[in-house]
Amino acid sequence: MRGLDDSVKSFFATLTDLGLSSIILIPTALLAFVCLWYRRRVFSQRLREGLADISLINIVMFVAVALTGIFAALSKQIIGRARPKLFDTLGATDIDPLAFAHAQASFPSGHTTTTFAFAFIISLYMPNLRIWAFSFAAWVGLSRVVTGAHYLSDVIAGALVGVVGALLIVNYIRSLGFKIEKTHNVSATVRYGATRLKRKIKKCP
Repeated sequence: MRGLDDSVKSFFATLTDLGLSSIILIPTALLAFVCLWYRRRVFSQRLREGLADISLINIVMFVAVALTGIFAALSKQIIGRARPKLFDTLGATDIDPLAFAHAQASFPSGHTTTTFAFAFIISLYMPNLRIWAFSFAAWVGLSRVVTGAHYLSDVIAGALVGVVGALLIVNYIRSLGFKIEKTHNVSATVRYGATRLKRKIKKCP
């Protein structure tokens, strides 16, 4: 990775920022709030159900990404694996538990955990986007290796934490009685919203 062209490193350095938890958490929280707010102001039962489904998906995604991200952040501090930038002096297997230092927080990858948790929720409720979601997560994971922030094993561990953690969270939420029974309402609602937006744009002078 050190021998890669600077232009390649620059591309992956930009891509890796998409794995920040805030990139996912802020939009999902806002979208869930907007859907819940707008749901109380419409009379169509089908639209109300669709908005409820969209808000629930975003709430589940927020919880899954947040909790798996917190777990990864705590795990890396407890484990204390040295990052690749210390490879020349400490090697790839140096571990300093409870070091609570950025340089000793390599395992697992938090960015990868976040994006794979996101991809799992997308694939669960919008399976037609499954390939795109996991491809995005894989590219973000690769970027962590290219930029020298993590080893490949850190990325693999992060992917497992993201997927398994999100699965456990979804199953727990389902056990509480929350589930999306009519996933077709999501796409129908999006199409309905897009149609109304086009009409409003056409009416603008």
